[in-house]
Amino acid sequence: MKKIIFLLVIGTIALSGFSTIALKNDIDYVDYKTRVFTQVNGNGEDYTHTVFLEIANTQFCGGCDFWNSDVYDLYSEGNYNFEYVNMIVYGPNGWMDILNLDAYDWNNLYNITKYPTSILDGDYRKLNYQPYTLPLYIDECRIREVRDIKANMTLQWFGNATFKVDILIENNEDISYNGYIRAAITEITSRYNTVNNSNFNFGFLDYAFNKEIFITNRGIYTDSITWNGNEHEDNHGNNFGDILPGNIQVVMGVYNNLNGYVDETVKAFVNSPPNAPKIDGPTSGKAREEYEFTFVSVDPEDNDLFYYLNWGDDSFEDWIGPFNSGEKVTMSHNWSTNGKYIIKAKAKTINGLMGPWGELEVKIPKSRILVCTPLFRFFERFPMFEVFLRIMDL
Repeated sequence: MKKIIFLLVIGTIALSGFSTIALKNDIDYVDYKTRVFTQVNGNGEDYTHTVFLEIANTQFCGGCDFWNSDVYDLYSEGNYNFEYVNMIVYGPNGWMDILNLDAYDWNNLYNITKYPTSILDGDYRKLNYQPYTLPLYIDECRIREVRDIKANMTLQWFGNATFKVDILIENNEDISYNGYIRAAITEITSRYNTVNNSNFNFGFLDYAFNKEIFITNRGIYTDSITWNGNEHEDNHGNNFGDILPGNIQVVMGVYNNLNGYVDETVKAFVNSPPNAPKIDGPTSGKAREEYEFTFVSVDPEDNDLFYYLNWGDDSFEDWIGPFNSGEKVTMSHNWSTNGKYIIKAKAKTINGLMGPWGELEVKIPKSRILVCTPLFRFFERFPMFEVFLRIMDL
């Protein structure tokens, strides 16, 4: 009877230990899978298309300043696959101060009366200033059904504020496509400021294309235009002859005439963006220990670079720099818990032209002590029980 009681006591202790370890494993597993799911969304692997965001702004609106910063931060993080343009409708002097006639016409198309207002995928969703709602709206747009339309766009710089835009749009379906295209020419760092004297990002200048299109089944649509900034101006009479090639991005949405929603979004730059940063450092380590990593990117035009670093554990470095093109940047980091982490980094030029992500996977394995059996640890802590068992011939 004594043997049975003793074994029951030991068994209870052992099972408690096993239960504790199993619970810890479950918690680690859930946290890890959650992180991976976020990263999968960020890579756009479960998007039906790139979401297109058009934002109505004014230069005298306080909320527009905050929204400009919030959207740019979300875009920089790379966790959501979208492109956007800031349609700056009114200048700094109030409602009578129309800044851009094309932006004003677009504003009236969607009957916008509050600022900032964000139009997602051609009014599939409309959002007034609500910072924490935008990711949810992007998620709603990204999974909706779209037509199988693929677009490509290239830019060629000629100098003197002049460049050529070539587009090619493929209809990969067995039925014809009636649509509309808007290709917005933007300054990555805009000449126009917010009410708090910050530059708008991706500020609208003019349309390269703003027209209806028709594509036969399995057909291809092509078009091109040469755009000269000296020949275009805002409603204040200021032309765009001073644009810089490294500060120009064109983003185009392809809209379905049946519902007015975006089926395809594509962007292009005049200059080539910086390369994806190469990340060097250890690929495994221990929790709570500091490790050094180096990051380096090269810009084809040799511009100075800023870096955005995501450590994979909800911490990040927000556009550190500037650094010389090709200069190695060293940063250190530690992870508090075990798991698999994806370090991501991208570079942007001093004009704001962003390059693609570079990645490095780091594994932080569990401590060896976790694989020891609870019974083994029990005897390590209380060796007299092992002696007692031998005396009792158990």
